[in-house]
Amino acid sequence: MAVAERAKPVQLGEELHYKSRSLFQDSMYRLFRNRAAIVAMMIIGVLVIIALTADLMVQWGWLDHYAHQHRGSSLVAPLSCAVDGDKDGDGVPDPVQFCFLFGTDRLGRDLLSRTVYGTRISLLVGVVGSSVSLLIGIVYGVISGYYGGRIDNLMMRFVDFLYGIPTLPLIIIMQVYFRGVRERAGEIGGLGQTMVQIDQAMGGLFFLFIALGILSWIGMARLARGQVLAYKQKEFVEAARSIGARDGRIIFTHLLPNIIGPLIVSEAMAIPGYIFTESFLSFLGLGVNPPTPSWGALITDAINEGAIRFRTHLLLVPAFALSLTTLAFNFLGDGLRDALDPRLAGEK
Repeated sequence: MAVAERAKPVQLGEELHYKSRSLFQDSMYRLFRNRAAIVAMMIIGVLVIIALTADLMVQWGWLDHYAHQHRGSSLVAPLSCAVDGDKDGDGVPDPVQFCFLFGTDRLGRDLLSRTVYGTRISLLVGVVGSSVSLLIGIVYGVISGYYGGRIDNLMMRFVDFLYGIPTLPLIIIMQVYFRGVRERAGEIGGLGQTMVQIDQAMGGLFFLFIALGILSWIGMARLARGQVLAYKQKEFVEAARSIGARDGRIIFTHLLPNIIGPLIVSEAMAIPGYIFTESFLSFLGLGVNPPTPSWGALITDAINEGAIRFRTHLLLVPAFALSLTTLAFNFLGDGLRDALDPRLAGEK
């Protein structure tokens, strides 16, 4: 297997020795020298912490639940406080005051909490979508490129056929179909009912994952195939074949370590696309199930409430969160590309 190492001179006494640095260490060295990538990783890290600790913040009283409606607090302005109605039903308003940093929506739900929980949805869609695409694409592309011949021709013709199918309209059609399946959940039995129950437990994400995963792996499969075709005729692969190495050992020990870098970079840069797709579907009302919050659904609610002219904060808060997240993943993808590209090894 080809392994790139860079020698770093170290003076020990009167002799000059060389301390080697592996390919991974060299890549990490270049990555952590990229300031934009470091800032992007910090932003993504903060978003991940927020998404993972949202329920804990609700339990500790630092954050309101995303579905909690405050009576008499509809469309409250930012930095305002309001009484949370009459919970005990004695006719006397409760004395507890709730302050809303970003205001509330039409139903009196805290915009900050709904934006925080929307972070969880967007990150989950990005991670799951890219992971499914990477896994299926690598398996499909490596098999096609490594074995070649009729197998490669048949598998690539199927991919070419799928390329002719418009992705976004197909996802929209599938989401409309799945929404109809949810409405007829009582009439469906067996596996269909089980899938509906899983989807309802996940707030509508399960069917969304299926729709996103149908065609998302096609580009990754072609990229993986091209990388395998470029490496499988190299000397280290021929040497492995000459000593009787099995196909599995050649693929996992020699090919995958050399092609995985560009594939990871490609999927890292594709994550904003998955997030935007989910936000767009939620904007159309075809995303997660209400009251599960999504940045796209929040933008739709803001536009319906005249946010462009009167209540701009309802639109700016989710739009800023969406833009910040996608920019962070774009900068991280650029940093990974520069760090993992061996052609840039001598430029850093």
